Amino acid sequence: MIAVGILYFSSQGAQAWHAAFFMRTHGLSLAEAGGIEGIASLLPVFSVIAAGYLTDRLYRRDPTWQVWLPMIATTASVPLFLSLYLAPDWRLAALSYVGAQAFAGIFSGIFIVSVQSIVWQHERSLAAAMVMFSASLIGLGAGPFVVGFISDLLHASLGEASLRWALVASKLLPVWGLYHLWRAAKTFRDEIKEETEVQSPATAHHPGRPNRSSA
Repeated sequence: MIAVGILYFSSQGAQAWHAAFFMRTHGLSLAEAGGIEGIASLLPVFSVIAAGYLTDRLYRRDPTWQVWLPMIATTASVPLFLSLYLAPDWRLAALSYVGAQAFAGIFSGIFIVSVQSIVWQHERSLAAAMVMFSASLIGLGAGPFVVGFISDLLHASLGEASLRWALVASKLLPVWGLYHLWRAAKTFRDEIKEETEVQSPATAHHPGRPNRSSA
């Protein structure tokens, strides 16, 4: 859950400012920046589906791939985002943006499934709701505000380049999120609640647990 909040904070905090970045840094018009934003937003639709299919296949070998694949995709997205923000030319920046978006959105769908895998069946709706709560409150709520706030703080010394460096700073956060994913991966396989799992004696008389052996 910590990793969810951190990665959404970084991705959504930056996403809200990308159009403004192309306009301020590279002098593009609103229509041109919006066109790049639209094209870059289409690719995650296909990459998320492909990642879901790949995760299902890899899960049969090792369930921990539900954590490893988001880690790999997030790691691949960070240098592409940095290339986007530091590129001297808008064409290179746009190309980096398209590539970054292809990897950046992969973790979102897999996260919901991975969290649901380590709770009991009757707790899955709550688990999914907690993931979305973390994503919405921390990511969509605080992320864009903090990036904008940092840009304003840097504006006095950096001028129009302040947004660029605020966005660069936002991409340091995924390293923190990757650490928590790595910690989660170490115990993920042992925490999975399989549907066919026989109920343990410790939970046999728990009033809130369904009888696994008779389900």
